[in-house]
Amino acid sequence: MKTFQTLQELLDHVPQCIICGKDMNVHLDGHLRQWYQDGVHFKFEMKDGLLCSKKHKKYSVIIEPKSNLILEGQEVVNNLMVNWITVYKTCWTCKCTVSTRYNSGHRKKTDVFPPLSLTGEELSYTLRRGKSVDISQTYYDDSSLLGVRTNIVVNHRMVTPRYFDFSKYKNLEQVNNRIATILTFS
Repeated sequence: MKTFQTLQELLDHVPQCIICGKDMNVHLDGHLRQWYQDGVHFKFEMKDGLLCSKKHKKYSVIIEPKSNLILEGQEVVNNLMVNWITVYKTCWTCKCTVSTRYNSGHRKKTDVFPPLSLTGEELSYTLRRGKSVDISQTYYDDSSLLGVRTNIVVNHRMVTPRYFDFSKYKNLEQVNNRIATILTFS
């Protein structure tokens, strides 16, 4: 399973939506106390090279992505680290998602955001003539490729799964070429 030591590594992994080319938005979910209480959701935007939370009712979090230094909201992040943190990137208009998670039960106070493990990637779109394409990849704690489950569905038909490295594809044309190759040899 791939681990991002800094948030900048996560930002660089599939930096734009593969489908439309827009920048992907960063979100953070977690629980401040028990797993069933005080759930929080943050949306982030880049301002002057910093990840800044947008208009949360109670809390503000600012993180420097290159060093993972928490500039504002250290107490909130420390409380989230006791349970779990999910950070994911999505496109507003398309279904292109990269999900990560931190789950360690960390109880020490820190001023640095924790490393995140890649848990899943997903891409859904429609080809010409209405054929739907759904690609999802789920990563497990196993360090081998056996810890990866890939599902590729084209026109509601499951295709023989092949490892799909989302970070290698910059646009939809490259993905379509890969899908065509997979369909040829399935």
